[in-house]
Amino acid sequence: MIDYNQAISLDPKNIDAYKSRGLIWAAKGDNARAIAEYSTVILLHPKYVYGYLGRGILNFYSGELAKAQADFEQAAKLEPDDIYVAIWLDMAKRRNAMAGYLREAASKLDMTKWPAPVVHMLLGEQTPAAVLAAADDLDVTTKTGQVCEANFYTAELNRLQGHDDEALRLYKIAVSNCPRNFDEYRAARLALRELGMLP
Repeated sequence: MIDYNQAISLDPKNIDAYKSRGLIWAAKGDNARAIAEYSTVILLHPKYVYGYLGRGILNFYSGELAKAQADFEQAAKLEPDDIYVAIWLDMAKRRNAMAGYLREAASKLDMTKWPAPVVHMLLGEQTPAAVLAAADDLDVTTKTGQVCEANFYTAELNRLQGHDDEALRLYKIAVSNCPRNFDEYRAARLALRELGMLP
C-alpha cells in the first residue's frame, strides 16, 4: 500500500496505482474504499472500461445492484464486443429481476472461442457439465483459467436459480483454484464475504 501511496503522491493521475490500491482494499474487505479508488480511476479516465468493470463487480457484491448495472452498462457502451462485460451486465440485470442482456448482445460477441460456452450456459443452451468439459485445454495455464471461469460463472448461475448450496461449493472451488490475478478469483472472494463465509 505504501508503494502505491508514494506513486500517487508523485503522479496523482496514476490510474494503475489507484486501481491496485482498490484491489488491496477489496482484499481487506473494505468495499467502500475500494469503490472510491475505482471512482477516482473513472474520474481520471472516463473511457477506461475496466474501471467501470472493477467498480461494477464491487457494487455487485455490496448489494448495490442498480449501481453495478449502471457500471456494466457504461462498460458495454465503451466495449460492446467485450464478452466478459456482457456476461457481468447479464448477471446484474437478472439479479435485478430484469430480462438478461446476453441474447441481444450475442451478435456483437465472438462466439467461436472461450468463454462462449459460458454464454451458452447462461442462455440455457448448454449444461454446466458441458461448459466444464469445454474448459479443458492441452495448455495447463489456459485450462486452469478456463476451469476457474467455468466454476465461477456456474456458481453465479446456481445463485440466480436459488441453488445457494451449490453456488457456495463452487465459489469455494474458485477461490482455491483460480489464478490470483483473475477477476473471477476476486469476485468469488467477494461473493463468499457477502454470504458471510469470509471475514
